[in-house]
Amino acid sequence: MQASANKRDSLAWESHYSLLSDPERLGFASSIVSQQRVTRQRILKRELAKIGKSAKVAELGCGEALDLASLSGADVEMLLAVDYSPTGCSIARDNTRNAQQTTVIRADITRLPFIDEALDFVFSSGVLEHFENPHEATKEYVRILHRRGKVVTFVPNRSSLWSVYRHLREILSPYLPFVPPWPVWEMSFTMSEMDLLMMESGFEIEESFGVFISHVLIPLELLVKKIGGDLWRTRFGRALRTLVARFERNSFLCNLLGMEICQIAHRA
Repeated sequence: MQASANKRDSLAWESHYSLLSDPERLGFASSIVSQQRVTRQRILKRELAKIGKSAKVAELGCGEALDLASLSGADVEMLLAVDYSPTGCSIARDNTRNAQQTTVIRADITRLPFIDEALDFVFSSGVLEHFENPHEATKEYVRILHRRGKVVTFVPNRSSLWSVYRHLREILSPYLPFVPPWPVWEMSFTMSEMDLLMMESGFEIEESFGVFISHVLIPLELLVKKIGGDLWRTRFGRALRTLVARFERNSFLCNLLGMEICQIAHRA
C-alpha cells in the first residue's frame, strides 16, 4: 500500500502493518479480512488464466503480498511485489519466501523502475484510494503494461454500507474518545468514477462490479462477542457464513452493498 507524496505518513502505515500482523488486535475483523482475501484471490486467478501465456505479474502497493503469493502456482514467468513501505516490503519477503520466481521491490508506484511495456498482468488492492490524484499511479499502470496487458484493481465503494460507517467514524471521532479516527487518509469511488479514471488513463474497461458484502456481519459479530460468544463456532454462524458466500455472487447485492469495487480492464 502506498500514499501520495504529500499524504505519506510512515507512522500510520507502520501501525497499519502492525495491526494486520496481529490477529488478536485485529479481532472481529480478522474473519472478514480472510473471507475478502479468498474472494480476491479467486478473481485474480481467473483473470490471470485468461492471459494465455507465461505471464510477468506485479502487485503494486503489495503490503503483505499474500495475494501475489497465491499466484505462485499459476503459469507465470515472474512475480513482482512492489511497495513503498519498508515494513510492507519486509512482510512481503516473509510471505513470499516459498513462492517461486518472486522478487520484492521497494519503489514509489508513481515512478516505477520498469521499462515501458514490461509486464502482462498488474493488480492492486487498497492502493488508488490513498492518492489525492490517482492518475499519478494509473499512468504508470498503463506505461508498464504490454499492449492488451490486463489490470485488476480493488478500491472502496462509495455506495456501500461500509462507506457510510467509515464517514460516520470520521465525523464522530473528534467528539467521542472511544471512536478512533480512520488510520490513514483515503478516498472512495463510484463505479462510474472508476471507469472514467481508467479510461482517461488509457484502458478499456472489461468489467466493474461490487465485491465483499461480508462487512454487514460485523455488528452482529460484535454483539455476540459482547456476551462472551463466538459467532463462527455456532451452527447459526456457519449457516450465516454460507449464506453470505452465496450473496457474494449476487451482482445486484454486491453492487449495492459491496465494500469494494473490482474493476478489470486492459490496455487499449
